[in-house]
Amino acid sequence: MIVLDSVARHVAEFPQRVAVADDERLHTWRELYAEVDALCGWLTVALNPSAENRVVAFAGNTSRLVVATAACASLGIPWVGVDPARDRDTVREQVQAVQPTMVLVDMDLPNAVAVVEAAGESGALVVNLSGDSFRHAVGYTGPTREWRKQPFLALGFTSGSTGTPKLFLRRTKSENQRLAYLRDHFGFGPGDVYLATSPMAHASGHVWVNAALTLGAQVVLGSFDPARMVELVAEYRVGAAFFVPPVLDEFLTAAQARPDLDLSSLRAVLTGGRQTSARAIRTAKQRLGDVLHVYYATTETGINTFACPAQLAASPRTTGLPMPGVRLLIVDPDTREDRRAGQVGLIAITSPLIMDNYASGNADFVVRGTERFVLTSDYGHLTAGGELIIVGRSDSLPGDGTVDFVALESELKDLPGVLDAAVVRKPAGESAEVVAVVRLSTEDAGTVEARLGELLGAQRHSVLVVPRIPYNTAGKVDVRAMRSLLETPAFA
Repeated sequence: MIVLDSVARHVAEFPQRVAVADDERLHTWRELYAEVDALCGWLTVALNPSAENRVVAFAGNTSRLVVATAACASLGIPWVGVDPARDRDTVREQVQAVQPTMVLVDMDLPNAVAVVEAAGESGALVVNLSGDSFRHAVGYTGPTREWRKQPFLALGFTSGSTGTPKLFLRRTKSENQRLAYLRDHFGFGPGDVYLATSPMAHASGHVWVNAALTLGAQVVLGSFDPARMVELVAEYRVGAAFFVPPVLDEFLTAAQARPDLDLSSLRAVLTGGRQTSARAIRTAKQRLGDVLHVYYATTETGINTFACPAQLAASPRTTGLPMPGVRLLIVDPDTREDRRAGQVGLIAITSPLIMDNYASGNADFVVRGTERFVLTSDYGHLTAGGELIIVGRSDSLPGDGTVDFVALESELKDLPGVLDAAVVRKPAGESAEVVAVVRLSTEDAGTVEARLGELLGAQRHSVLVVPRIPYNTAGKVDVRAMRSLLETPAFA
């Protein structure tokens, strides 16, 4: 999150401009500085200044979380978010994995008690972001202690689509990719507005917020309701926003339903985390213009590729070319040998933001010379021009890369009456079938079945109609919830 020195620079230039807006209040840059500065002072007394402190944040998207994490960043305290949408047991496991010395928790949220219980096991200080303890801390005027910044350490959790998110560690500090992209490609900075639509518990949430604030832009911590997001874009004249693909689909639907609203301020709509459909690319162009940018990222390596509107127009399947300093390999899943352009295999990545390892120490790397590449469980291939094409996502349901699940989903979403589609492989051994899990505007799935048959030929396939496809807040299919759907008696 933004550090105090950066806030101070913005205060000197435009003290009364709004820095952060949420449903509760508007923070000017001067007010943001005062609260972050006071909280930093309080933390030097509340925590051991010489300890290797770690912080867990369990909260929604509020200005209080921005203030709290900005203070942590200013003191060099590594912090990591835990998604409030997770179940009680997962939340406990995540907190225990961090072994925090402090927990920032909104006690008004479900499962907050589980966070406090896990914090107690490690003897962590608990600060209630929605209570008097936090209000006291951001108004602190007492004595402070000398603070020793510990060596740089970044903490992060994977998206956890197949189970409990894994904690990873990175000890190498690198340039903020998102900041550079907003500044260099869009001229984003003071006077601009960024809409936060993703939970700050995820890297895709808080790192974009940090980049926008550091550049001096205003951040609007938006509602997760797509219709309200559209209204916020018009109300605040939002210039940039990030959406995970399922939320992007809903945002575009809501935007089409409100042709009366002027959304022309948007010049950077960013999406990543799951492949974007050709339908979404077309709809974005029709309603918003040439503003959609797609990227492929992993929490273990940062942003790996970026595709601009012109690239998406030429090839809707592309995720773009590698970012500076990023190298991609496509490797054989068994031998780990490199595969040529056009050949599908597992994607391996090295980048300036590559993690050291998971906290558990069980990361899978491939080595080429002196370089380590994180071996993902995503299948894809490189074009002759070096662009990355994804064929299967990083959950255990799609399979072994022999079926282009992303292409199937995009084809099905173009059918009349299909509101959403996720194509997976039913986990049933050698005779596993491809399943199109779809949300329809009508009850008739015959069109979907017929088109799936045309695309797959003799391969076993079926269609499951659901009221809603289970996604996690990172925008990926929730594999555990999907397995439950596929194992229901009516479909087993």
